[in-house]
Amino acid sequence: MARDPQARMRFAPLQGDTAAALRARHPEIPPALETLVYVESDATGERVYLRSDGLFRVLALLDSPWRHAAKLRWLPRRLCDSLYLAFARRRYRLFGEALVCPIPTSQEAQRFLP
Repeated sequence: MARDPQARMRFAPLQGDTAAALRARHPEIPPALETLVYVESDATGERVYLRSDGLFRVLALLDSPWRHAAKLRWLPRRLCDSLYLAFARRRYRLFGEALVCPIPTSQEAQRFLP
């Protein structure tokens, strides 16, 4: 949220009602998925992006320097997904794990879907 001050993105837990409805509409989403899922909606419908594909979509929405990292999406998907999964497995070792979840402000709470 700190990287998206324009509040273009909204968030939903993978265990919530929003994710359950999304899985019902998109059977290509694995039921035990524990990764980034990015959903893009427009007049033609909904598109779902997983793992590195979703990450690159998110990065493209952010301000610089993050937006520039989205250019890496042209690398082979297999390589990007491998790097994504390797990072995901090590993220707590690299950045630590929070002992408590921060309580969102009322403005931040509006960005969370059920």
